[in-house]
Order: sequence, then structure tokens, then C-alpha cells
Amino acid sequence: MLRRQSGGEVLAGGIRAADWIEVSPCIRDWHPSLAIVARLVSDAPAPMALMVGANAAVIANSAMCAIFLERPHQDVFGRPVCDVLPAHAEFLAEMLARARRGESSSLRNQVVRHVTDGKAKRTWLNFDFVPVKDEAGNYLAVICTGSEVSQHLLAQRTKRRTGYFAALAESRLRYETLAETLPQIVWSSGADGRHDYFSKRWSEFTGIPREEITEETWKQLVYPQHWAEVSRAWENAQRTGEPYDIDYRFRHHSGEYRWLRVMALPLRDEFGQITRWCGTSTDVHEAYLMAEERQRLGHELERIATQDQLTEVLTRRAFLQRSAEALDKAANARNAMSVLMMDIDHFKRINDCYGHPSGDAVLSFAAKRMRAATKECDLVGRLGGEEFAILLPDCNAEDAFSTAERVRRAIAEEPFFVGRNSKIKVTMSIGVTTGLVQQCGIEEMLSVADKALYKAKSGGRNRTVFTQFQGS
Repeated sequence: MLRRQSGGEVLAGGIRAADWIEVSPCIRDWHPSLAIVARLVSDAPAPMALMVGANAAVIANSAMCAIFLERPHQDVFGRPVCDVLPAHAEFLAEMLARARRGESSSLRNQVVRHVTDGKAKRTWLNFDFVPVKDEAGNYLAVICTGSEVSQHLLAQRTKRRTGYFAALAESRLRYETLAETLPQIVWSSGADGRHDYFSKRWSEFTGIPREEITEETWKQLVYPQHWAEVSRAWENAQRTGEPYDIDYRFRHHSGEYRWLRVMALPLRDEFGQITRWCGTSTDVHEAYLMAEERQRLGHELERIATQDQLTEVLTRRAFLQRSAEALDKAANARNAMSVLMMDIDHFKRINDCYGHPSGDAVLSFAAKRMRAATKECDLVGRLGGEEFAILLPDCNAEDAFSTAERVRRAIAEEPFFVGRNSKIKVTMSIGVTTGLVQQCGIEEMLSVADKALYKAKSGGRNRTVFTQFQGS
């Protein structure tokens, strides 16, 4: 703190150092009461300042200069207060306007940082601004008085803090009491993400007593294949403050990794800063198993609806639907598309001579050889009875004919074994057509291929006939 000089020394020194010519009224014309107030300001032990005239030129005592203005007297005396304290210019302008109307103003609990005896300090002050008037009530100046309230504020904060910790303890007791009654695992962590509480459900689930839990324990129980995702989600929640919500598998005391639904929300203070995380972990393993079973059943129902149960190729409806989808998907391409229509020769004779079970076996074996002779992207379907069809995407006439011949030979070259000792020689007739995708419709192509099949049958069977698709 600066050494406090006598009122006369300060006032005289300030007047000599300052340029008062710009001050209105000029110092020579000051009202006697104003000079008295200026001397009182200078002698006061508390921080005080006088703001004189239209420009609010400053006279400040040592306490005000050292604590609030942080400048020596010669840098303050005679200068407009808004120039001395530009950061508070808006408030000061409003305060001066009120003073000219004869009204007082105040600033409460202002923290001021300053250096005293070489040490940085913080002081809390209240500031009161009161207008100075002459005998007729005319405005002359504003006197500012600062009163330190540091001890009072610190006492209040200590009281609030003590009450806060008492309330926190009571709140935590209530929280833990409630947590122990819930069926879910309840947990919490600090703002840094380090876990500091698990309800008894956690020990019941994991088989690990709470007193043996460390920060690494829960990490070691996460299903290894899920740890990377869990770690990313937890770190992202801590970084962004967004809710934590994830499903992952966690080791049960039985050794089984069970599915948990883990959620957490951040708790924030009055400044919006995260102070804690509170979360729950719910065992949803049975729900996951049910969902997986529903998915499996869904796939099985789809397979039943689209796959011929005897031959395991597409049903007629599924073949037509998927073929139409393939044509639509390639509608803008200028590629060719081909269709094969096939029929097992003399199939009725097989049924009559060997029985329907042998006929079913022939159909099944024939379908397997068809799939083996075609590509994975090709669609194979049973249209009914002994009649089959194959869609060859992105396939020209030459390749389509070669594929048809490969299928025909796969059927004819090796006999079919049915029963214990019966061998059946089976052949197949095939009709083929090819057209540009833009011109193709699956029903029209099947019709053309069927006519080619009829020619193959009429021509002696066990052969392939090609007919070019003309389109519409």
C-alpha cells in the first residue's frame, strides 16, 4: 500500500501536477464547499475519490489510487473518470447522469486485484456514488466512497460452503440409499471419469466385493472385443458432456459375458461445469437373446418363403421378384441379360418307373448340379414340377449358350443314384434367350426362352436351343 500523505500534501501535490485548465468549473472558481470535500477525500483512510464538473475530473486519495485505480496520483488527478477507468465507462456515464439528477448509485461486492507489499491480493469492496451540491442544490461533483467487505463475503462463503458440504453429504446418503433399492447396477464417477461408487448390485452381478474394486476392475470385465468401442464412447462423453449410452457385454460371476445397457448423465454446477457422472447398468441379456431369436426366425421365415424346400433353389415367386429387381437395378446399363428355361426330359417316366421319392431325389440332385455349374450372382429358380429357370445378369448370347451347355452336360454326363442300387440316366432340354437390359422384362424373356425350350424338346431333347430376344 502506498504511504498515505497528509491531506494538504496530496491535494497540493495533485493540483500542481495536474492540468486543471480543461476542468469545468476551473479550480479557481470552485465553490468553497467543493474544496472542503476535496480535502476530506484526501485525508480519508478509506478509498475515496471526487469527480468534479462536467468532465468528472478525478481527485483520488492514496487508498483509492493504490487499491482501485492502480495508478499514482499524478496519472489520475484532473483526468476524466471515463478515461481513467475505460472498462467501466458505460456504468460511469450512467452514474454521472443520475448524479446530475441528484440520485445516488452503488456497486456491490466488486473484486479488485492489486499488489500490496509485493504480494498479489484480492479485495472485495462496495462503492457508493453520492452527488455533491451547493446551498441552492446545484450539482457540483460526485463523491465515491469504497468500503471493504472482504471478511464479510468470505464469512458468508464459508457458511454457504459448510452448508453445501452438509447438504452434499445428506444428498449422497439419500442417493446411495435409493441406489441400493434399484434392480439396476448404479454407479458414479468424478468429473475425470474415475469411478468412485458402485451399488451392491454390481457385486452381485460380478461376484467381486466392493472393497476390492479398483479403477481398472470394470475395464477388465468388459468383453475384450467390445472394449475399444466402450472406451471411445466413454472418452467422447467426458470430452463433450453428452449423455453416455451404450450396449456391451460384461463378465458375469458365472463366467458368461452378458449384455448390459449402460447409460450416464453429467451433473453440472452453476457455471455449467461437469462435477460428476451418475449412471446405471441394466442387464438386458435375455432381451438380446430374444431379439437374436426373432432375427433368426425372421431369416428362417424369409428362407421358407423364398426357397423351394425340395431343391433349395428359389421358388417361382421369389425368382420372378428378384429377377425383376435385377433388371430394374441394371436398367440404365447397356449390358445384355440372358435367361435359361430348362425341363428334365421324360420326368413323368421317372416317377412312374421309380416312384415319386426317386423323382424328388432327381429334382434335388439336378438343382445341386445347376448351382454348381453357374455363378454365385446367377439366379436359379424352380418354376414348378420339373421346370427350372436361370437368370444370367450381364451375360451375352455366346456366354449364355456356353453356360446352358455346361449345365446340360453336368446333368447328362453322370447318372443319378436313387435308392440303394438304382442308377437313373437323366437329361435336360434348355431354351436360351438374350436381350439388352433396356428392352428386357422377365416375363417376356421367359416366354421367349420357353419357346426355345419347346424347340429343343421337339428336336430330340437333351439339347440347347438359342433364340434372340427382340424386345418391344
